[in-house]
Amino acid sequence: MSDLVTQQTELNGTITFANDVIATIAAIAACDIEGVAGMCGGFKDGIAKMLGRKNIRQGVEVKVISGDNPATVAAVAKKVGIKNADEYVDASTLQTDTDIYRAVRKYTVFGRVAPSQKRKIVEALQLDEKVVAMTGDGVNDVLALKKADCSIAIGEGSDVVSKVSQIVLLDADFSRMESVVSEGRQVVNNSAFSIAVPE
Repeated sequence: MSDLVTQQTELNGTITFANDVIATIAAIAACDIEGVAGMCGGFKDGIAKMLGRKNIRQGVEVKVISGDNPATVAAVAKKVGIKNADEYVDASTLQTDTDIYRAVRKYTVFGRVAPSQKRKIVEALQLDEKVVAMTGDGVNDVLALKKADCSIAIGEGSDVVSKVSQIVLLDADFSRMESVVSEGRQVVNNSAFSIAVPE
């Protein structure tokens, strides 16, 4: 397994991202995740390249979650190639769990998201039968990371985030995530093949 991760758990569904959206994509691809949500404090080098990779895009729905202005986040998301980045919402207008659930089905980019709403966005994706993976680097991401089916910490982030996450990206170089995704898919495929072979 790549030295980019310190731990790995089995994945199988949807993803949520925090502050560095693409870190989660690797986990998503490893388990044929159907959706992704993320929090954006800015995009790291290599993200646009990663989003353009066919083997990363297959079966992945990216959602960007940020505390920043939704129009600004949408513009940055569009610049790095996130599909439907122009579909954004100001989360400060989402007052109830029902509002959040409806927004998760409609929007790709969430701006002005409070820490408590991050967890609710993950839960809303899970209610929609998505397997959720999420990246994060700050203490404000911990509740959502703990709720996600797969949590990915950015190694340069908070120690507490690394401790609650199942995968830790040690160097934040997202261009390396392709190999992590490939290895994850290979493990999943080999496991499925091993189960299918009669004894």
